Amino acid sequence: MRSIHIVLLAVLILTGCQSVPDYSKEHVFLPNQESLKWKIVKYENRKDGGVRYFFVPQDETQPRSEFRWTGPSWTTLLSVAYVPGVTGSIRDYAVINSQYNAIVCPGTKYDLLEHDQHDAYVLIDYLCNGQHQSEITRFMRGNEGIYGLSIHANGREFTNTEKDKWRTFLRNSYVAKGHQHERVR
Repeated sequence: MRSIHIVLLAVLILTGCQSVPDYSKEHVFLPNQESLKWKIVKYENRKDGGVRYFFVPQDETQPRSEFRWTGPSWTTLLSVAYVPGVTGSIRDYAVINSQYNAIVCPGTKYDLLEHDQHDAYVLIDYLCNGQHQSEITRFMRGNEGIYGLSIHANGREFTNTEKDKWRTFLRNSYVAKGHQHERVR
């Protein structure tokens, strides 16, 4: 009987553990962000092999089980997405993604803030079903696909000061590979 309890305890402990990130693969790295503490509230595996992670500031009290994309469950949200195999222009990808959001939510307005061969920055304002949301996204080209790193404000637009702060935050991030987070681009 004792061995059954030990095995059950081991199973319960192991199922509660989070896996260690595989830094041998490409990933988004956020250097020098010790002052910003985030906790994960949602994780999605996509059918195309991509993933999306959603984080809120550590001091937000909303439990993970109550996370909703819209509504009052968060004030600031960080999302990281990976879409594998995209080979077209990063600018075109950013515009098509923004246009898709405008179709899904007809009150959406977007502005392509800047772009180059490997990066595009977009400001998106949503007004869906009476809910307002503002988002600044940096799309980054990696060797294996496109990464999206976004900051969202729930229930309001970003102030100019916040826009500057979050663009700096996004600009300091990069696509990396390896345990030393070597820059891919």
